[in-house]
Amino acid sequence: MQTHEFKEKPQKTTLKVFGFGRRLAAMCIDGLFVTFVSMLLLVLIYMLGILWSFIIRAEPRWIDSIIGYLLVLIPLFLVSILYFVAYWKRSGQTFGNSVMGIKVVTADGNPPTTSKALLRYLGYIISAIPFSLGFLWVAIDKKRQGWHDKIAGTFVVDVEEELSADDASALEPSDPSKGWVWLLVYVVLAFAAPWMLFGGLIFLGPFVAHLIANLVGYGS
Repeated sequence: MQTHEFKEKPQKTTLKVFGFGRRLAAMCIDGLFVTFVSMLLLVLIYMLGILWSFIIRAEPRWIDSIIGYLLVLIPLFLVSILYFVAYWKRSGQTFGNSVMGIKVVTADGNPPTTSKALLRYLGYIISAIPFSLGFLWVAIDKKRQGWHDKIAGTFVVDVEEELSADDASALEPSDPSKGWVWLLVYVVLAFAAPWMLFGGLIFLGPFVAHLIANLVGYGS
């Protein structure tokens, strides 16, 4: 006797994907957190460097050299990549995402794998290079994907959303009528934020180094 297995038809669900509102706030929170931790690491690196100069009885001339400036950017990059990739892989949520009640998922509803998380971070860099155009894309894309989302195949949804790989989901933007409003807001931030961030790190890093040098007796 032949038996037939009947597969259930995929359920049609509506999945709300987020544009700039919560994502912008989450990005600001994450930026502040990464910068704070990076500065703590930066101070530690400078202190170790100056301590080493003190041990070998040499002046820390590297403070004003290209090495001193590279030491400003290296902690920011290392903390940033570890922070985002680790949290995206673990739960799809960074600290900022958690505060704003959103998460990053792939098409099957799961958090990104390590490779996809790395791809998304690489996409962050690609999105930022042409005056943050890849981030601005979120405002006009129907799926609310930035270039980094398209590269990694990810979406940003509400933390309460549950998506099965068998479900057929229609994507619905959370801010369908506000794309251009957020675009204008983000244009201002896209031009201002990177200059403020890197400018602050470039000037603050050597300032911290000179302050420490003065404390240990190397100041001029």
